[in-house]
Amino acid sequence: MNRFMLVLILVIFSGLPEVFAQTITGTVRDARTREPLSGAAVYQVQTGHGTTTDTGGFFELELTGQGQRAVEIRYLGYESRRVMANWSGERHFDLSLVPAAIVSEDILIEAFRVDDRAPVTYTNVEREEIRERNFGKDIPELLGMAPSVISTSDAGAGIGYTGLRIRGVD
Repeated sequence: MNRFMLVLILVIFSGLPEVFAQTITGTVRDARTREPLSGAAVYQVQTGHGTTTDTGGFFELELTGQGQRAVEIRYLGYESRRVMANWSGERHFDLSLVPAAIVSEDILIEAFRVDDRAPVTYTNVEREEIRERNFGKDIPELLGMAPSVISTSDAGAGIGYTGLRIRGVD
């Protein structure tokens, strides 16, 4: 009798994780081009469970709870999509997201080029001057001789892990 009870308890408890968790997989693509969308957010609604798609648009997500669970897929520049997943239903989803226009306020980008009329100091570094100094070192090392410029190199060789500060700003 003890052995029968032990086997019965093992059978019951071995099925419990399946009642509370389900793993779904899928692929997220652009609806027009059918190209995979890398980095799309896939998450179970009203939980902290989520993941992102890989470079091929593939995802794998473990859902929690029982019954039907909502899964939402979001990607910048596309309409979000919600699908329902349940234990007895589909476990692999091929999803397409429709591109959407993002309507926002106007963005104005302004710039000015420094010349003799500008009230700031500047130095023009000519192509020939860079060519004369170029011994295969990184750009910060090549510009390190200009006024108010400090170049750094972690290894001291001017190659790899170099930095540049102009008037104290990196």
